[in-house]
Amino acid sequence: MNYLQHIKSALARTRSAKRAADMSGDASKTMHVALLTLTFPPTMSGLSREISETAEALADEGIHVRVFTMDRDGRETLRDGKIEVIGCRSELGNHESSIAQLPMVRHIRVAKAFSNAVTAEHQKRPIDVIDVPNRFALGYYLTGREVPLVVRNVAPSRQELLGDAGAIERAERDFLDRREKRTAQLADAVISANRPIAESMRELYELPYGGIHRVVRPPVNHAFVEAGKTAYFPDLRGPLKLVFVGNTQARKGFDEALKAFEILFAQARADGTPRPELTIVGLDNETLHANIKRLGLSTGATRQITNAGRITDAKLVDVLMNCHGVLAPSRYQSFGHVYREAAALGRPVIACAADPSAVEFVYSTGSGVLADRCTPQGIADKVTELFNDAEAVNTCRVSGLNSVGDYTRRDTALRTIEVYRAAMKLTPIPFWELAYGQEMETVSAASQAALR
Repeated sequence: MNYLQHIKSALARTRSAKRAADMSGDASKTMHVALLTLTFPPTMSGLSREISETAEALADEGIHVRVFTMDRDGRETLRDGKIEVIGCRSELGNHESSIAQLPMVRHIRVAKAFSNAVTAEHQKRPIDVIDVPNRFALGYYLTGREVPLVVRNVAPSRQELLGDAGAIERAERDFLDRREKRTAQLADAVISANRPIAESMRELYELPYGGIHRVVRPPVNHAFVEAGKTAYFPDLRGPLKLVFVGNTQARKGFDEALKAFEILFAQARADGTPRPELTIVGLDNETLHANIKRLGLSTGATRQITNAGRITDAKLVDVLMNCHGVLAPSRYQSFGHVYREAAALGRPVIACAADPSAVEFVYSTGSGVLADRCTPQGIADKVTELFNDAEAVNTCRVSGLNSVGDYTRRDTALRTIEVYRAAMKLTPIPFWELAYGQEMETVSAASQAALR
């Protein structure tokens, strides 16, 4: 960690302490927050994990959290009643008609279902603020109500729908673009995970300067940080062990990662060196094998691929502890969990300069390397270059371990609560702490430099 990073860390800790002191006087009134999500653990996805971490962080600070999720029915109480999980699937009803299954109609039904569930719950027990992801405009029918709405920026639906698109897909993308934009513009506040994402979302949704738009960094799961303190690094003289965490969406770089592994396998076979190994996290066996067949991977490379499936965070720690590096060639990461979790365990990340979150974290901390081009050859070249240099690997490891100390649940919770209070018109956020200004320009310049 360089001198400037030390200063930034010290200032961050000072601000965190001040926030805690400022909010200590609000303990007499419990804040009630609604978090909306399509899925919630044990259903695992980047967004469901982020919502879970946010709920836990808020509960730690005495906030009462109600999570509304569309992947189940019924209710569940967690953390001695501090967190309630409310299933909303039944709100969709039993619409089996072909019209009801059209993409645009389905998105309308889901947003209506969330609106009905939240409204009914608010009438029984008042909710102070609603926190909803931008993707798919889940909060479309909750704008302009008495309860303040906070939009949390994740990958917009246009990123989820990348790839070859027919007329219906293009219509769906345009439809969601308009609804997401309207929801964000009418929201009482907006949260982004980092400054490059804040800037790109401001441009995409045409958000006005001067509105409440704040960067709130996601926390690093404590289990990864603790495991990293005693993490053993596998011997580099054996087979190179890599891990890919994610899904098959185009923005995740799944195809490029597997094709890059094919190149690495062919290189090792030609050089007579130990064959590399790749563990995939996040896919079921059927999906993985279908995609391996689609990509035309060789039998030899396929034999070196292991599927860990959809796993818990505890199991993910074990998988990452047994690898040398993490292949994460995303074009867009909503939160960058995989970057920080790998760093917390001292595992170098191979990412792509196309992703602003990778530039923001991996490039700036030195916890990994960025491929200039998100292509199989570009990624394979970066892997070879890094792991042929033991000193560079160790530098990435140390930088990663030193980079995650300030990504705590407490800091996330206190910053989030400040946004909620601003949305509720209780406490303003100083202009210089919003997601605009000179610091934004500095980060954007660094991003552009990394891309060149």
